[in-house]
Amino acid sequence: MRIPHISFRQKHLFFLCAGVTTVLLCFCLRSPDFDSFTMEIFRQELSGNTLSLHYTLADPASFDIAQEKISLGTLPTTPDPESLAVLRNLQVRLQAFSDNGLTSEEQRTADLLSWWFTGQAALYDYYYLQEPLGPTLGIQAQLPILLSEYVFRNKQDVQNYLELLKQLPAYFSEIADFEQLKADAGLLMNAESLQKVINQCREFSSDTENTFWASSFRERISNCQFLSNDEQIACEIRHQKLLHQAVFPAYTQLAADLDTMLPLAPSEPLGLAHVPNGTSYFQWLLTYQIGTDRTISEIRDLLEEQIATDYETILEAVRNGVDLLHPVSEHPLFDTDTDPETILHRLALKCTLDFPDVPAIFWKIKTVPDSLASTLSPAFFLTPPLDIPEENIIYVNPAYEPDEKELVTTLAHEGYPGHLYQNTFESSLPPIRSLFYIGGYTEGWGLYSELYAYDFLGYSAETASALRALSSLNYAICSVLDLEVHTSGWTEEDCSNYLQSFGITDAEQAHSLYLTILEEPANYLKYYLGYLEICKLKESAFALSPDLSLIEFHRWFLEEGPTPFSLLQKDLPALCHENSLK
Repeated sequence: MRIPHISFRQKHLFFLCAGVTTVLLCFCLRSPDFDSFTMEIFRQELSGNTLSLHYTLADPASFDIAQEKISLGTLPTTPDPESLAVLRNLQVRLQAFSDNGLTSEEQRTADLLSWWFTGQAALYDYYYLQEPLGPTLGIQAQLPILLSEYVFRNKQDVQNYLELLKQLPAYFSEIADFEQLKADAGLLMNAESLQKVINQCREFSSDTENTFWASSFRERISNCQFLSNDEQIACEIRHQKLLHQAVFPAYTQLAADLDTMLPLAPSEPLGLAHVPNGTSYFQWLLTYQIGTDRTISEIRDLLEEQIATDYETILEAVRNGVDLLHPVSEHPLFDTDTDPETILHRLALKCTLDFPDVPAIFWKIKTVPDSLASTLSPAFFLTPPLDIPEENIIYVNPAYEPDEKELVTTLAHEGYPGHLYQNTFESSLPPIRSLFYIGGYTEGWGLYSELYAYDFLGYSAETASALRALSSLNYAICSVLDLEVHTSGWTEEDCSNYLQSFGITDAEQAHSLYLTILEEPANYLKYYLGYLEICKLKESAFALSPDLSLIEFHRWFLEEGPTPFSLLQKDLPALCHENSLK
């Protein structure tokens, strides 16, 4: 069994911090038009986090955003009641707009905002069940990549970046305080996962001589034509000082702080079902992180149904003599070349068959630094700023050695027709919608693209379907474990027994998978349930309109943008009616 990879995108955590509540509350009491209302929320939310602002907008001034305070954001040790009041006032204001009449596009944005505000308000009940740290998707693991990709477009960008480095000790101190409160409440992550985070911080802070952070800064600063040679040298000297006086000490101190909490970490790793309100929090993740309104029972049935279907597809292919271990491509397109750039170009050409045309997309392939390779995903896509959509970057991790078909399907997930392609549609949405991260929609499409790519590999239809079913089965098994660990209380032994029923007996692999599920609740479901929801939407669309083309369905889904699946389901009749008029 190959454990499916987990990729990540830079996402914005939509959380109204205390610093903007007064401004927004005053704004809510005025009567601006709807666009002004949403733009003010957009500005205020981004102004509180310089890193999110930089990744969202290349030129904040063009959106009337003044960078008055440079900040990595804050992590309050207690939930802020003022923020909750603001969320409720925003809900009231949204309803007033709806009552007074909005265009269809404005109403969609209002519906999404209302849904999102409801979710953020509900999150207050699960405040200490949130986890900012983690071996792969934790903030301490992501920050090195996000800061090393911090683009310098002007002198202010350079100064902002250096100021962010300076703030890292205080930021990590806030995280440590938050983790201490979790520990005191008996909600700290398990000891083995915590030790992994500690070791990661120590390894990063000990690599003071050959850090990629220094080489990345040197490369970026040398390309800054708006700086003189003397200014570049001065910036590099200051950067070196900050690495040794702020960045490395911040990681060292975070490791030390977490180390003192180790005795409070559970020695037996268990899921959310074993903590107070844990299952309710998992349901919150399903609703607001994935975007599904299905019950846990309905999700369980959906997974079991898909497993049975995939099993039958695989068995039928084996009965017909298909060799799934060594499949032979009848019309190889990729086998002779494993260069990621070449593969992406060929994937772009293949996509024209079933996916709508888009303007030329510019992108770069980069390699994950060796010092981070063991902790990051096999590949991931970083979204470009809204106002410079051509700055697309896909990272490939050299620590993973996929075979040719895995490399192609992974690049399909991150590139064409996956996230890179998907993002071209989202860039035309109202700016406020860039703040929404609906993982089931986004990562569901990534997995949909990954599995779709089996049709691009030149195999016979039966072989491609069987290989797709085999990969789908891998994700389904992981998703069942994700669901049962956090809702039914399955232990590692329960998970091992379930895996053994599929002939998976590698104890080390089972343990690694179990820890991953504990560290990132609902993450496998974010991918796989999102994928299944898209498949169900497609089934419904073709049932309503049999002559609908794949291109039109894909265009509709992508142009809708990140949206909960319940709202997408409501929009299907309109798509089918429009198709019937053609």
